[in-house]
Amino acid sequence: MLEKRMEVEAEKQRFRQVPEDRTIFPIHGCFTWPADQIRPDELFGNSVEAFDPVRMAYRCHITFDTERSMFTVLSDQSRPVQEALCRIRTTLRELASRSKRPTRLLLLQPPSLAAVRNEVGLSESQSSISRPRVKPLLVGQAPSGEELAGWAHLSPKLSSANESCIKRAILDSLSSIRFYRGHVRMRVHFGSFVFSVYRKPNGPTHTLEEFMQMMRSTTTTGELIKDLNGGNGEMGGTELISRSHQATELFAPNDVMTTSLEDVQPVFSAMFEIDTAAAEGLLRLEVEFSKVTASGDSEIARKRWIRLDGPNVESGSRGASPPLDLNVVALEGSSSWQIQITTDNSLDETKMAPQTKKFIEGISLDSGSARIRPLAQTQQLVRFPTFLPVRTFIQKTGFRYRLRNSTYLFEIAKYQQFTASGTGLVSQSTNGVVNSTTWGASLLNEEWDMILGQNAHLSIGEVGTWIPSLNTFFPKDINTATPGPDAGFHDFLTEVGKVATLLDPKIT
Repeated sequence: MLEKRMEVEAEKQRFRQVPEDRTIFPIHGCFTWPADQIRPDELFGNSVEAFDPVRMAYRCHITFDTERSMFTVLSDQSRPVQEALCRIRTTLRELASRSKRPTRLLLLQPPSLAAVRNEVGLSESQSSISRPRVKPLLVGQAPSGEELAGWAHLSPKLSSANESCIKRAILDSLSSIRFYRGHVRMRVHFGSFVFSVYRKPNGPTHTLEEFMQMMRSTTTTGELIKDLNGGNGEMGGTELISRSHQATELFAPNDVMTTSLEDVQPVFSAMFEIDTAAAEGLLRLEVEFSKVTASGDSEIARKRWIRLDGPNVESGSRGASPPLDLNVVALEGSSSWQIQITTDNSLDETKMAPQTKKFIEGISLDSGSARIRPLAQTQQLVRFPTFLPVRTFIQKTGFRYRLRNSTYLFEIAKYQQFTASGTGLVSQSTNGVVNSTTWGASLLNEEWDMILGQNAHLSIGEVGTWIPSLNTFFPKDINTATPGPDAGFHDFLTEVGKVATLLDPKIT
């Protein structure tokens, strides 16, 4: 085994060098690199060793000439040269996609004819931070006569424009994200939108037209508050679950063996932030447990290792803002929503330190306690080892419901963050004290996760094989009555609207 590793390492060293006799390699390929903007030695190593997988896959020499800012590929066959040049070119496209400015959009959900008012007030939002944030609310008199007729004419146009804008933003982001090597996720989150940078009204309120202009300003910023724990008039998590159990026309149990929404069992997961110091730096581990069976068994069904600090040697990324952050602001209640595509640096488990790998083997779920009143649980159900310093530990209890006649899942989740000790570390004990509890609601699709999950396993210079189209992520259902090639996407937005309505506390 050791001898084999030494042979492989010797081959890597040989392919990193310019051969003494270049005449034995009749096929040469060159690729000019913008070294004044992106220095290969800083990203890929002094011998661009990050391209070792390409060298070994195609048995070719790959070198970089700093004077000419050029990659050179040498082989005795044309195909390896072509493939290696393609991988180098794709790597540059990946770096370009990572440096692309994230898409941030604010759109207004047109109020219904019954709810529309002439003015919009800005109510100060409760916040633990010093910077004031405000939540928009419809106030004033309802329009009548010609004004109401004008809004009835304008509202569907605004909805159509929103759909076109969302479509363009998603397609643009997906086209770029194909080149990202790492974890990629797409989710729809629900909550209340608050503004942090905005134009103040001249009087106590904005007119509806002034508010719409303010939202279109590039200087206007804000965020979606995803906590549905009852602040600022939002519904609490337990009330939301109760309402979901009654929405039998909208939801069905995700588990085919479950017949009633009230019998839906929770899915438990956990998130750890671990400081491995010199080994891999700061890491985040996300684990999801299988459903607790009648016999009380449960095991880790999924896991994701994410590197949080330090550059990705092969990509130069230190993590970035979400490539897509699109918010649709509702004025009728707390049912604003957000389409978000997020990216994280993946971690090659084969290169992890043994003790880091061993950490996950010691994680377990106290499934006996988990089966008892999961909504009321305040204790720590997840056990984990002590030999790595855990800085943050969050326990998640999720309830998932399938939207009828679709592959979309609606999830209501309780997040419990446990208090660190005086050393700044979280105890592994099952008697940990809950420091904070928040509730969130989101819409997901396991097919999205399967498609985008391919990117976490890409090697340098590879690109996702999936097609960045609406039909890939929002396919048309055979039973839909919606016409047109984008029927699946239109139906998706319709489903999001139904869930947003369910979340409005003013609707009973």
